[in-house]
Amino acid sequence: MGARRGCRRPAATTGALWDRTYGTTVLSGTPVLRYPLTEDEGLRRNLAVVRDRSPDAVLFTGDLVQGGGYQPGWDEFFRHTAGSSGDLLTGVPVIPAFGNWESFGALNGGYGTPQDRTPVVRSRAKFHAYFDAPDNGTPEHRDNYHRIDYGPVTVLTLDSNNGEPTAHPPADPRGAAGRAPAGVAGHGRPLAAGALLAGQGRT
Repeated sequence: MGARRGCRRPAATTGALWDRTYGTTVLSGTPVLRYPLTEDEGLRRNLAVVRDRSPDAVLFTGDLVQGGGYQPGWDEFFRHTAGSSGDLLTGVPVIPAFGNWESFGALNGGYGTPQDRTPVVRSRAKFHAYFDAPDNGTPEHRDNYHRIDYGPVTVLTLDSNNGEPTAHPPADPRGAAGRAPAGVAGHGRPLAAGALLAGQGRT
């Protein structure tokens, strides 16, 4: 991931400021940064901030798990959001969108091959088992993408990868919804639709 405008990733150099503050280590022969929090602790703290703000709903723009075909990843997600490590989603509605990791088989085959897409089918089936979305008018793509009107806000979620690691959403989704949405949630690069966008990338 490239540096954001005006913000550079700290150097993993021995003696550099980050190394003196948090430390560095070597992973597969490459110096890497040590982070001040573990991934678990970082997730717990982020979810606590969300909970403290009393949201009406939580919008996830993909990558809920690191490999949708890997059940321990889903177990970890729900342990942090509706289990022993946190319960935010037990009282707050969630609006999820597909990310590329939800289509990835993880230890069970990655994205498969052009001849065998079973890892993707299995991975996406787990997402479908956990999340029900409103009808989108296309039974073959039920729960892949949808529109939801939540109070005064209309949200469109996109399946921006369709089980392909490099697929991107269409340029303008407004026609499918019949009116300009108040928000679009997708995992790929942002759309040039003049709407409020949420997602990974330059948002």
